[in-house]
Amino acid sequence: MRLTFAVLSALIVGIVFGAAGVHELHAQSRVYVVTEIAVRNITGYVNEYAPRAQESIKKPAARFWRRA
Repeated sequence: MRLTFAVLSALIVGIVFGAAGVHELHAQSRVYVVTEIAVRNITGYVNEYAPRAQESIKKPAARFWRRA
């Protein structure tokens, strides 16, 4: 009886702490992306790739710190 109570208590405490931990991890959603590319086809990059890449970054309410 005592063993069952101890196991159930540990299970409930683990679930509570696990749920709190998952909530905290989802709240920390900052991501920094640094890229460096070598462009071989400048017209294709400017006309096709760059606008799509910028839109995919802007969709989740991201912001650019610096573009070069």
